[in-house]
Amino acid sequence: MSQLAKLQQTTVTLFEWIATADFHVNIAFLVDSLTSIMLLIITGVGFLIHLYSMGYMHDDEGYAKFFSYLNLFVFFMLLLVLGDNYLVMFTGWEGVGLASYLLIGFWFKNQPYNDAAKKAFIVNRIGDLGFILGIFLIYTTFGTIQYSGVFGGALN
Repeated sequence: MSQLAKLQQTTVTLFEWIATADFHVNIAFLVDSLTSIMLLIITGVGFLIHLYSMGYMHDDEGYAKFFSYLNLFVFFMLLLVLGDNYLVMFTGWEGVGLASYLLIGFWFKNQPYNDAAKKAFIVNRIGDLGFILGIFLIYTTFGTIQYSGVFGGALN
């Protein structure tokens, strides 16, 4: 744990995603002590869920589809945590919502599961609206959606 506390912040930029005259967004990942801990939690819990699901789902005809959805969920959760800006975080958030919908409604022939999946989808869309408004307000206030620019601007 003490090694994690000493970890310096590292940003890895993969490519420029959106580029206009005044608005630039990179697909970039930020790794620091907090994201390192979250990576351990997400992958550790994800591993345990995969392990349990192998036995639980072994006779299900949708075995491969279930694990595709589960891996999609873990991927988007990691994207949400590792994103270097609010738009990448939002993409992860959307993906987690989609994967949740798919997992909740996995046994789609069962009506209560279908209803629960639809309810989760609608509730997530309401949260999305607040998230998008927050990103818009952050951009209009700080002129950036990069964490470093927002946190630096907030300190001033």
